[in-house]
Amino acid sequence: MPHYVSAEGAQNLQFYKYSCTDKSLLVKYVFSHFWSWLIEYIPRWVAPNLLTLLGLGSMVCAFLTMYLYCPDGMGIAPRWVYVAQAVWIFLYQALDNLDGKQARRTGSSSALGELFDHGADAFTVAIFAFVLGTTFQFGPVLTFSFGILLMATFFLAHWESHFTGILLLRALANPVESQCVLMLLMLLTAAFGPRMWLSVVSLPIVGPVTLSSAWFGMLILSFLGNLYDNVSTTMQNLRSRSMDTEQAMSAFAPFAIFAAVALLWAESSGALLFEHTVLFLFTFGMAFAHLQIRLLLSGILKEHWKTYYSCLTPLIIGCMNSVLARVGGPEILSEHTVLVLVFVVILVHDCFLVWHVVRELSGVLGIRVFRITPSLPSDLSPKNVPRNAGAPAAIDTRGGL
Repeated sequence: MPHYVSAEGAQNLQFYKYSCTDKSLLVKYVFSHFWSWLIEYIPRWVAPNLLTLLGLGSMVCAFLTMYLYCPDGMGIAPRWVYVAQAVWIFLYQALDNLDGKQARRTGSSSALGELFDHGADAFTVAIFAFVLGTTFQFGPVLTFSFGILLMATFFLAHWESHFTGILLLRALANPVESQCVLMLLMLLTAAFGPRMWLSVVSLPIVGPVTLSSAWFGMLILSFLGNLYDNVSTTMQNLRSRSMDTEQAMSAFAPFAIFAAVALLWAESSGALLFEHTVLFLFTFGMAFAHLQIRLLLSGILKEHWKTYYSCLTPLIIGCMNSVLARVGGPEILSEHTVLVLVFVVILVHDCFLVWHVVRELSGVLGIRVFRITPSLPSDLSPKNVPRNAGAPAAIDTRGGL
């Protein structure tokens, strides 16, 4: 059995400190007060990771609600479904922020909690892409492209955090603001019907386009702005500390490989993307979650990012199968069969990764995943002592739930 937490990484955990700067105006003036009020109704025995898991569960419910009526990622759902989507996103937003407050409130903050939180967020990216792509009537190609854009945005934020030491949530490109906009758009869709996104609008220079296409264009411009901001901020930070910028740029390699395979497979898939849009999207969504968890874990353990991770191998095999099919190569298995196999392999790989990483980290830190560890004495409060202070350098995989 491979170990994901090395002895050196276990030692580095003692010096790890999570740092996040949230410049959201809505959080500052509205939601921080709301969440502070709401957290008082959550019993102190509720583990923060349980809130994180419930937040992920709310997005699974969002997926199932939409999938029930639009299993192919296209079509029109009853209007109440879009109201339900707004509710699910609201619950996810609240729980995604309450887990951190609960951790600080109970003195149970830990590196495992951060990984659990952001790892769960990574699993929701494909769900958001499916739900929003279906609502906005994007169609298979734009829905998949939207998913890759969301994954790239998520990756860039944590790439910047890995090299600057701070997860910077900007005032405009902020998860809370974005989620509020999405909730509003869901309610507008429920009020006017999803066909509103097929309405034609005339834009300067571009000319007449559907409202759906116009919205997708705005998302691309937003991504390009984020890309410039993330890269420029990271480069300036590294130069100010006289650090090598080449290592930061080379860290793009795993996601660059992932994105290249995604685009090549989508381009060469023929009818596969159109006939199995959801399976295609979630295959890459599960692989992205795996990749992101590995990158997050490396950051927590203060280890360098690798150029290549094993979750990319099934994607490359599936992609090459479709490429060979397009050029008239031998077909041992159908493209759909290969896609299903790739999805299953990645899903099993994800389960294996999550199970072992959680057990190893909880063992090293000496904490439970879904139980509150008893508080330290007042003179050894979590503010003054790392949660894993005194933890053995050797890996103990007996950590429990």
